[in-house]
Amino acid sequence: MGAPAPIKGLADTLRGQLAFAVERANRIGDKAKSSVGNLHAVLDTAEDTIRDVDAAAADIQSALGLSTNGGPPLDDAASQAASRESSSDSAPRSAGRVEVTPIGPVYRPDGA
Repeated sequence: MGAPAPIKGLADTLRGQLAFAVERANRIGDKAKSSVGNLHAVLDTAEDTIRDVDAAAADIQSALGLSTNGGPPLDDAASQAASRESSSDSAPRSAGRVEVTPIGPVYRPDGA
C-alpha cells in the first residue's frame, strides 16, 4: 500500500522545493567564487599601484638628491640640528644642514 495522497503530495512539494534550493545555492556559490576572484584581481592591482608609487617616490627622491642613510626617520631633525649647533663640545660642523622634507629629514650640503 502506498502513502496516502496528502503525504505523497507533501513529499513531492518538499522534493521540488529542495531541488530549487540546491539550484539556488549552486548559483550563489558560483557568483561568490566569481566575486572573490574579482576581489583578488582588484587587490593585485592595488599592490601594483603601491609598488609604482613607491618606485616613483624613489625616482623623485633620487632626482632631487634627497638621499638618506636608510635609517629610521629622525623624530625632530630641526631640534637635533639646533642642539648640535649650540653644543660647544661637539665635533666640528660639516658644511651642510638637515632639512625636514615631506619624505623625512634630509642632509643637504651647503650650496645644494
